[in-house]
Amino acid sequence: MNEVFWFLLGNRMTGSSRLQGYLIHESLVKKGYRSHLIFEPRGQYAPWEDFEGFLSPSWRGDLSGSVSIIQKLRGENTDRLITWLKASGSHVVYVNCDVEDVNVSWKLSDQVLATTETLCEYHRKYGAKHVSRVREPYEFSSKPMERVKRDENLQVLWFGYGSHWSALLPWKRILEEEYEGLFRLVTCSDHPEATHRWSLEIQRQLILESDIAIFPTMGGESYSAKSPNRLVQAMACGLPSIVGTRPSYKAIVNECSHVLEATDENEFRKALKFFTERENRHKAALHEYQYVVSRYSPEVVTQDWINQLGLELVEGSQRKNRLASLRSGLSFGRKAMSVQRKLQDFGRKVGLLRSQKPSGRTQ
Repeated sequence: MNEVFWFLLGNRMTGSSRLQGYLIHESLVKKGYRSHLIFEPRGQYAPWEDFEGFLSPSWRGDLSGSVSIIQKLRGENTDRLITWLKASGSHVVYVNCDVEDVNVSWKLSDQVLATTETLCEYHRKYGAKHVSRVREPYEFSSKPMERVKRDENLQVLWFGYGSHWSALLPWKRILEEEYEGLFRLVTCSDHPEATHRWSLEIQRQLILESDIAIFPTMGGESYSAKSPNRLVQAMACGLPSIVGTRPSYKAIVNECSHVLEATDENEFRKALKFFTERENRHKAALHEYQYVVSRYSPEVVTQDWINQLGLELVEGSQRKNRLASLRSGLSFGRKAMSVQRKLQDFGRKVGLLRSQKPSGRTQ
């Protein structure tokens, strides 16, 4: 299997599509693998459910030996796409990072890659036979240094989706009511009450200038299955971290004891007190950085993907390949959605059906 086709849920503003799509694709290309972005939406998320008749069922190309990666797309059209790809000889891999009861598209795939062991167990519970964990890389790193010179008014950073804001509130209250003057909470999110509106650049800046990162958690199956990607990103910049209870966090805490776990509010207070000491923060930064670079760097994670997908570099694989002219997406016109650049050099032609006018819904 030497050629990889990607079908992604979101554009580069979508965290899961960056970590489970664009970054891996770009790393594969740098290594000389034949990797191609076939579907990348122009908006943040693909209005996949609004279209019918994506691929003509009358056409069957020869995609033997290829790997097609479906990243979180779901619904009837996704099911049709998976069926078409399999009939054309491609090995279909579904990549998932969330518990979604309504999403059953992964059941049609040949293989499932999930971002946590908890999520792997979820898929096995509902019938997945070939499922394994794949890690998400950090997006940037900074070698640790004694980044903090102050001993008061320490900047505590939380960053994440607004839907997770309620998990922050108990720790936020403690910081603001009990530690005024010693700690200053800064938040980066799409939540309306966040200190900073989220962007990747603002997140990067805040990670590099903060003293401590906190990652409180929520209960429920969907949250317990979440990956540790935010923690991993903080560790990659040597930012001392306090985490709540989550299996993926616990796995890291068990291997890197300098990440502090707080299972209740009293443990959170103890962790804060521990990190008031500059030396404790510096040691944590060094150990966290060393740990995460050895396990979550883009290079290490990409090799894991290569192993999981069974990819092989063959002689001449860096030459112009079958899809060198593709570099495509889907055009979301008012009347149709079509592949902008068709599959070339296969000796056949992909037939596309014009879709109905979209209803305007998005995922």
